Amino acid sequence: MQQITFRGLVEEHLLPLFSGAQIEDGFAGSTSRRATVRYTTICSMEIKPNKTDEWCLRVTRSQPFTQIQGGKVSEHSIASAFVAGLAAMPEGFENGAFAQDLMSRFGRRLAVTTSLPASAPQEAALEAVDRLDTWSARMYEGQPISAAVGFTAEVAPDDLSLRDAWTEDFGAVLTNAFDTMVIADYQGRIAGYEVLPPATNGLMYAPHRLAAVADWTNGAPGRVAFVLNRADEILVFRQGELVFARRGGRWFFISPEAIITQMGGPNDVDLRRAVYASCLDASFSRTGACIGVLSANHENKLNLVAPKPEDHIAPPVSPKAKMLTRAIQGQKFSELDRRLRQEIMAIDGATILDHNGFLVAAGAILRVPGGSTGGGRRAAAVALSQYGIGIKVSADGGIEGFRRPTDGSLERMTFRLMK
Repeated sequence: MQQITFRGLVEEHLLPLFSGAQIEDGFAGSTSRRATVRYTTICSMEIKPNKTDEWCLRVTRSQPFTQIQGGKVSEHSIASAFVAGLAAMPEGFENGAFAQDLMSRFGRRLAVTTSLPASAPQEAALEAVDRLDTWSARMYEGQPISAAVGFTAEVAPDDLSLRDAWTEDFGAVLTNAFDTMVIADYQGRIAGYEVLPPATNGLMYAPHRLAAVADWTNGAPGRVAFVLNRADEILVFRQGELVFARRGGRWFFISPEAIITQMGGPNDVDLRRAVYASCLDASFSRTGACIGVLSANHENKLNLVAPKPEDHIAPPVSPKAKMLTRAIQGQKFSELDRRLRQEIMAIDGATILDHNGFLVAAGAILRVPGGSTGGGRRAAAVALSQYGIGIKVSADGGIEGFRRPTDGSLERMTFRLMK
């Protein structure tokens, strides 16, 4: 495959899955001893269409790529599946009349290929994603359709398939996408219908409202769940985590541990995980949010970034502060129920924590430098990053994080998610 053609395919159909990634200018050298995909640093990878090629593309971003671990989906496994998928295409397909149609559906194939066990047939899961895609553009009795299907390694009877059930109208409304699911084997044969119990293991890496679905995928090896929510998003869960999301027609890979590492501070990993989880909740509830964590040596700067006393939790001088003091009862952010955390973050303004994880301001109006660009929430997140970390969750669900600069610049983006 020609270099320019391969670069165009990677840029259009692979990079959108990796939030914040970009291709370096030009082409790097390679050798026939190197694999088609390899990490060169924690934040860069090389990719080429054939092992024999003596050139490659270098893909980089500011946040680390997911480490290669047995059974885990990573950017490496997705890129490898991308190259293998291109190799399986007819020679010269990229110049054919239907090349764009073929590639436009490639994202969903990558999501299915890397989520299912390597030995599992993929056709039924691909059909399921296509069915959810069809339903995302439909209404039932004037309401958006939401649905969920889980795939399991356990073999089901062969007298009823997903295809059989979904050709009937009832198939579109048999599940609610939150705590009811149709269960099928990898061949697409229906094993049953499950009403899911509430999640009990404190799941961190899935939207709280979908914790029961995520928990189901933790119940046995090889389980994968596909969900269509009422925002017309298709979500993929595996091993208790949200791993892919199709939002606004684009597929995104979700890599939580890489983002939690990239936050840098605070030192309390449980606090970083709680912040990440609550950003997911704000993203999928579409409430938007802005949250910051002050570093230990900048906690005395609260008055500089959030000057209004009524926004501060201590001393509680406003009804808002008094109400939140009663709700929180002295607990750290990571100890609060996720529903309360989500509601605090939904208050118009910024949520600010100290480095120990205690809430110090909520619904805060921040002092933002003049000339800030990118909208109010982004400007607020950048302002917070001067004293620690600042994260913006857009009303459309995209997430951007900023960290206190160490290179003298005014701002530095550290990660993006679904943006």
